[in-house]
Amino acid sequence: MLARLESELEDPFFFAHKELDQLFFQEESMQLVPRDLIARISEETSKSCYSSFQKMLKEDRIDLFFLGDFNEIEVLENLKKFNLTGRKETVNIQYQQGYSNVLREGIARKNLGQSILEMGYHSTIGYGDDQKMALLLVNGLLGAFPHSILFTQVREKEGLAYTVSSHLDLFSGFLRLFAGINRQNRNKVRKLMNDQLLAIKNGRFTDAEVNQTKEMIRRTMLLSQDNQDSIIDREHLSLFFGKSVLDLDTLIESLEQVDKDEICRAASSLKLQAIYFMEGAE
Repeated sequence: MLARLESELEDPFFFAHKELDQLFFQEESMQLVPRDLIARISEETSKSCYSSFQKMLKEDRIDLFFLGDFNEIEVLENLKKFNLTGRKETVNIQYQQGYSNVLREGIARKNLGQSILEMGYHSTIGYGDDQKMALLLVNGLLGAFPHSILFTQVREKEGLAYTVSSHLDLFSGFLRLFAGINRQNRNKVRKLMNDQLLAIKNGRFTDAEVNQTKEMIRRTMLLSQDNQDSIIDREHLSLFFGKSVLDLDTLIESLEQVDKDEICRAASSLKLQAIYFMEGAE
């Protein structure tokens, strides 16, 4: 585990992602500083790990899922050996924090061949909200796919990025835009990336772009039916949001019904909260 964390820190994009997380999130539990995590793991012993495991079995909420061909009676008999008892503690999987008018910025210099610009946007829309499909479409139009405008405008048309993309976390209302660039283009790329989001807020996108994005998201949803991890994830989330919210046919139908105005409103919920720049030596 320590070796994996150390190797991840060598990845400049992973490092930049975590630095933006520290700037964006207010709660320490969401920041997950890798160096601190490595130090804490190094301090653990076999005794402390066993103690934590026993505490987890006794106190934490445990949801068990079994998928495939198995003997149900045999599984239940084996589970009884753990003497698990009911527990009342509720689990909130949706993280929410308020938007701050103070823009948080960070910068670091690394001996790298390229620089990395990261921008974090805050949204009030969460996983269980009706607007989640519209926000997914915003992310798809913006930077999640090869046809997205960050790629076509910033990388292909302007030639200002080696790589550029966006990532949306609906469980924390966090949209991340990031790009690998030359350091002298920092301000130009920052403005251009923000301008692409502004264009979506103002409805400057075509029906063809929306339809292509819907098709990409729909295809991803359908492919998830063949993935065991995705099936279990959907079942798990249904415990918190209800089966009707996670029903695949319902999700696809709600995706198809999203119109241009809803996309604009969802995009307007996004406000720039944090910026991180890793300046490469180049």
